[in-house]
Amino acid sequence: MSRFKSKRPSGAMIVAIIALVAAMAGGAYAQGSLPKNSVGTKQLKSKSVKTKILDGKAVTSGKIDSKAIGSGKIKNDAVNNKKLGPESVTNSKLAHPIYWAYVSSGAGLIRSEGATTAASIGTGHREVTFETDVSACVYNATPTYQAGGREIAAELDAADPTKVRVRIRTSGGGATNTNSAFSLVVHC
Repeated sequence: MSRFKSKRPSGAMIVAIIALVAAMAGGAYAQGSLPKNSVGTKQLKSKSVKTKILDGKAVTSGKIDSKAIGSGKIKNDAVNNKKLGPESVTNSKLAHPIYWAYVSSGAGLIRSEGATTAASIGTGHREVTFETDVSACVYNATPTYQAGGREIAAELDAADPTKVRVRIRTSGGGATNTNSAFSLVVHC
């Protein structure tokens, strides 16, 4: 006679074993399957494979969700100047844009980035209007070369956060306001 008595597993034990096997098999199955309307590595064609159906374009930018590729998924140094299209990074897309204006002695806006107008508000006083609020920026005005020195200062118009006022004076003991061409750079 055997010292050990053979027992049948209880119903609860059988259900537990079946659940364990199903859970383990289900996880393995889920790892090998894809959600509906998904594409995995096996479905993508490599660049070396040329077919008439794909014509080298297995995935186009229109088929990638706008939030699918973030900075954490891009290899360091993968995007450089050669890989950027013309006008793909503009001043308005930068975290800290730089605006500028070149203004004539007659207060005409000659060239600019982000400036919309320049106006005379009196002898030696100019006002440059930008397309955006520049109140949190730093202003640097530089006079163009003129016979005799020039002093120049720039500050935000207290009444309008899109305007920078520039004051131009002759330098020396008898400093007076004067009209002169200048460059204005706004660092935001």
